[in-house]
Amino acid sequence: MAGPGFSAKQDRTAEKGLRRLPEGPPRLDKPAAVTYHWDIDVARVQRARPILSHGGTPMGWKVTDLSAEDRARLNTLLDRMRQRSDQFIGYPVTCEFDYSALYPFLSLPMNNVGDPYEPNLFHLNTHQIEREVLAIFREWNHGDEEEIWGYMTSGGTEGNMYGIFLARELYPDGVVYYSEDTHYSVAKSLRLLNVRSIMIKSQPNGEMDYDDLRETLRIHRDAPPIVFANIGTTMKGAVDDLARIRGLFEELAIPRHYIHGDAALSGMILPFVDDPQPHDFAAGIDSISISGHKMIGSPMPCGVVLARRENVRRIARAIEYVGSLDTTIAGSRNAVTPLFLWFALKTVGTEGFRRIVAECLETADYAIEAFARAGIEAWRNRNSITVVFPRPAPEVVQKWQMAVQHDIAHVITMPHVKRRHIDALIEDIRAVEAGRSIAVAPPPTPREPPSRPASRIEAASVSRQLTLIGHNRPGMLADVSAALAEAGVNIETIDAEAVEKTGILTLTVDRYDEALKAIHRLPDIQAYSEDVLLIHVQDRPGALAALSRRFADGGIGIRSLRIIRREGDGALVAVCADRLDQARQVVEEMLVA
Repeated sequence: MAGPGFSAKQDRTAEKGLRRLPEGPPRLDKPAAVTYHWDIDVARVQRARPILSHGGTPMGWKVTDLSAEDRARLNTLLDRMRQRSDQFIGYPVTCEFDYSALYPFLSLPMNNVGDPYEPNLFHLNTHQIEREVLAIFREWNHGDEEEIWGYMTSGGTEGNMYGIFLARELYPDGVVYYSEDTHYSVAKSLRLLNVRSIMIKSQPNGEMDYDDLRETLRIHRDAPPIVFANIGTTMKGAVDDLARIRGLFEELAIPRHYIHGDAALSGMILPFVDDPQPHDFAAGIDSISISGHKMIGSPMPCGVVLARRENVRRIARAIEYVGSLDTTIAGSRNAVTPLFLWFALKTVGTEGFRRIVAECLETADYAIEAFARAGIEAWRNRNSITVVFPRPAPEVVQKWQMAVQHDIAHVITMPHVKRRHIDALIEDIRAVEAGRSIAVAPPPTPREPPSRPASRIEAASVSRQLTLIGHNRPGMLADVSAALAEAGVNIETIDAEAVEKTGILTLTVDRYDEALKAIHRLPDIQAYSEDVLLIHVQDRPGALAALSRRFADGGIGIRSLRIIRREGDGALVAVCADRLDQARQVVEEMLVA
């Protein structure tokens, strides 16, 4: 059955392949055959971002205005972030999305200023798209169209602040109650809004302590309670029991009250499970904040806040400057993120998100079982993809970008987190516990099989090298050589140098995986791996200068260069570059076949 705002055809598309892009974006002049990336390839970016012109004269900056050095900086940053995204498992943000079909919109100065349901004088907006997104979220959260209003925010913090703001305007003498496990930004919002507040104890699983809440409410019955309910806590994924909270209002005869729900992550989980905890307008909340960049995915933070329309009218002000009502916290608002969420909602659909959530929950269960096999106690709350376990060593936390608090850490099994990530994490935890060092640099990222066979140049011209870094001490080279020999690994090339107190070894071997395992057993040496291009150059003065110039002209930085050997009238050179694919194109005819 198709979900709200989706056709049955769209839902079937989601079942066949999640996040599959349509063949072309609607009403765009550019064909969708080009996959746009921020590789700072001038021609490609010009296709992705058409330059506005008036009377034939370009207006604004152009990518070609960037120097080669600046382009190289951006490409280095991009490569590093892409690499680190494969070890990103501790925060609730998915890496699986592709909005390249929408990139032409980035050439327009769009702004969703004002109330999304009111006309205004700034016509370069996506209010219609925003309203369609809000309608879908409203239906998922059992909100009546006439009673529930909303807008797209910059993220969960703004949405939560908006809910507290509405409650304060409704009950100026109210007191906000929030638990120990509430997100850190809420305390900041309370200070900004100058609202009285009381922190309530939490239970071990992260839920609010309802006995403490009852006693505190009883003492302060003269002030309307504004309860900030967690619909999935930050560290443990716990959902506060809205029925018990409302029951306390009834028990203590408190008629004036307000409940805001922080559903940053779980707001995109609970609508798609078979037995969700009560969490929405049907359960009696007055406002709810849901993040868009977490489960749905977005290159920039965004979210949705929904609230009762009668409470929003209380804060609305007419603004002549934009010809609209001012009902939001921000004046200027992002008009691109509504396009992103609309695109995802239309291409994935309700059943697609149901499948995504089910797979995330399965991965969470796998993680708990894998931790148990390793002798590590791990757990999760019902309908949560947050897997909690004892806080690991600092190097594990740093490598896997994990959120920690006191004596616990967690893995959040977002759509991009697979079983191989869980296995690799546990292997690192056990390695550190056994006194072995772990590779700080990201390991090679397994890729899907290529859609076409690798060309002769692609298959033969790329090699892999290891860079080993440790304290410069007598015996470092001997220890490395012995460890590789014991593992039956043959060293093909090696360079060794000392930089003050640091020893650096760069080598290639015949059995890469075995070498990496052997080096990991050495406690004071860190191993980095990277691909290098094997290039044949003429053995003559100026050959190296000509090669380097090719990379510089292409805006490609060289990380390392080694002359491996001389043979005849030429030499074999190994080059590690910032962007391997682009670097390969620059020197394609010089690559070793």
